[in-house]
Amino acid sequence: MLAFLHGKVVEKTPQSLILDVNGVGYFLQIPATTFATLADVGAETVIRTYLYVRESTLALFGFATFAERELFTDLLLVTGIGPKLAMTILSSAPVDHLYRAIAEGREAELTRIHGLGKKTAQRLLIDLKDKAANRLQGSPDWSAQTTRKATTVVDEALSAMLALGYSQAEAQRAVDAALAEFAAEPDVARLIQVALRK
Repeated sequence: MLAFLHGKVVEKTPQSLILDVNGVGYFLQIPATTFATLADVGAETVIRTYLYVRESTLALFGFATFAERELFTDLLLVTGIGPKLAMTILSSAPVDHLYRAIAEGREAELTRIHGLGKKTAQRLLIDLKDKAANRLQGSPDWSAQTTRKATTVVDEALSAMLALGYSQAEAQRAVDAALAEFAAEPDVARLIQVALRK
């Protein structure tokens, strides 16, 4: 399964993205939260991906963060929630806010999301309430720059470098050198961009 794509933004809308990866254009469906943080057209970026495969459906979904993709896959486990509704839910609020609403059983808030009816919201709460609480416990604020996130940023940058043909030693050296240029933790895309120049 595709874990991420590193390429140049060709087109973007609040619902979709076309990414040029070595001359191949990938069409990805994205939530509004990802669109809000996307790099400009022409810039390089890293997008976490999820390949949805069913009998007559093959669709690629893209996410700005690991947390967004994690919530998307959690939502797909709920009866009555397919990828379209999962993307609508993701677009409605930040990931930590949604997990908190689920963990606290805020059904009325969830049913205000377009397309999420009372029965499906109840099912979502039954299926994901404990998981949401565990997600929040493991990472109290998804948007915070935690050690866990820093490790993920470096790991994802290393994975991207390896996918581009660098050896483990070369990738580690380039990423370490790139990290030294930042006063604060960079995002994955920026870290990769600098590492590629090392």
